Amino acid sequence: MNIKAIQSDIKTEWTQFEELMRETLRSDYDLLNQINSHLFDNKGKQIRPLLGLLAAKCCGPINSFTISCAVVSEMLHTASLLHDDVADQAPQRRGAQTEKILEDMESYAYNLGLAFQIRDDIFDYTPQLNTGKPYGADIKEKKLTLPLILALKSATIEERESLLRDIRFAEAEDEHLVERTFAIVEKYSGNASAQKALNEHCRKAEESLSGLKESIYKNHLIELTRFVGSRES
Repeated sequence: MNIKAIQSDIKTEWTQFEELMRETLRSDYDLLNQINSHLFDNKGKQIRPLLGLLAAKCCGPINSFTISCAVVSEMLHTASLLHDDVADQAPQRRGAQTEKILEDMESYAYNLGLAFQIRDDIFDYTPQLNTGKPYGADIKEKKLTLPLILALKSATIEERESLLRDIRFAEAEDEHLVERTFAIVEKYSGNASAQKALNEHCRKAEESLSGLKESIYKNHLIELTRFVGSRES
């Protein structure tokens, strides 16, 4: 998927987003400016503001409030990894109430957000994808994510209780625990089961867009949804 190509289709709005982002991060303190410059120069795909702008573009012209929301969403994500919500200021579009559009976009954001999280959970149990993050980090932090939860539902009572006990009392950076957990996830197809849940949320997200008029912006939202559902890093 070519993120740059998608951004180019909303070039004016994307430029406004980047300018406001830089302006918002500007500080009177040199140290903060250095930190902010580092964050901006090493930004990721910025999918959250991209989704926000595309969703708003599907509904009509983008206003300054939408740009501000896109900036806030990226800042929240960078600071605390919170998921953003899409907001649009206009109460009507071509004389029609937007209540249904807002509900559909809420459904889209909800399901895509869950899909994002499940995708990240799967990556933690798939070291061969080389995503750039250390694999096994979740279990080292004693986090039970979907691949493991689904695998434990299929495991024997003895396997489940034994592993949960080991997780509870494990020391930090316990590689043996990681190996045991990976073995259980592999044995009971935890990743495959999580992928099914991921696919279902992506399907629901894409289905939520069905009421929007056809446009390149809607197509980009669909493309991004399918990207989340893929096994690409």
